[in-house]
Order: sequence, then C-alpha cells, then structure tokens
Amino acid sequence: MGLLSSGQGQIAACLLALAWQLPASEKIAALARTQAECLAQPPLMSEAEAPGQRLWCLEQRYRYSRDRAWLLATWPRIALDAESLARRVPDGRRPVWAVSWAVAGLRAAAHLARENGRAQDAARYRTQAEELHTTLLDYAGSYLG
Repeated sequence: MGLLSSGQGQIAACLLALAWQLPASEKIAALARTQAECLAQPPLMSEAEAPGQRLWCLEQRYRYSRDRAWLLATWPRIALDAESLARRVPDGRRPVWAVSWAVAGLRAAAHLARENGRAQDAARYRTQAEELHTTLLDYAGSYLG
C-alpha cells in the first residue's frame, strides 16, 4: 500500500521533498502533487506524532520552494496543527517520540510563522517548543537517573 493511499500524505511529502537524487525543480513538482492530500488530512490523526511530522514536512516544502503564496494559503493548517501541539506534554500516556515530534513541529511552525510575517505567533510557538523540550528532557531524565 502506498503512503498516499494509506493516509500518510505528510510522510510522502517529506520523502518526495528529501529524495536527494531528484533535481530541485523535480522535488518541488513532486511535492506539489502531494500537497492537496497532505493538507486534506484531519488535524489530529490517530498517530500522536502526525501533527508534528506534518509541520516539519510543510516547513521542508517551504525551504525548497520559498513559495510565499503557498505559505499564506497553507497558514490556517499550520496554525491548527501548531495549536494542537502546544497542549502536548510527556506524561506517560504519550510516547516520548510523539512529544519529540511535537517539539520539532512547534519549531517548524515558529519558522513558518516568522516567514509569514507573524512575529507574535513565531515567538509563542518558539517559546512553547522550548518549554516542551525542557519538560521532555526532565521527563526523560527521571528515567535515566
């Protein structure tokens, strides 16, 4: 089963964007083909790490294309996922890797917000990412001694 048909558009987009053997122009074209499905997915999928992965992938897409019109059009989805991640804490119910993806997703959202001219959102997402990162390190440290 393909990644797109299994509902993993954000992972497919990442793989396409990061396929090192493709020239940059082909990476952007391949990523554009998966964009609609990636953005059509619900904001919170059953996998706890999905919103963070999606934000990271969307940031990678922007890094390759620098397409500000796409960023503006995609912003509502970025904000929706970032807001859902701000509520994540490592509490024994969520896997550590899912919280790690939440940190990566919030950092990506901060970068995209800054690029989109949303300085307040960027600062808030960055602060949330760093607070969550600190909490994650404290939580992991309790198990490592």
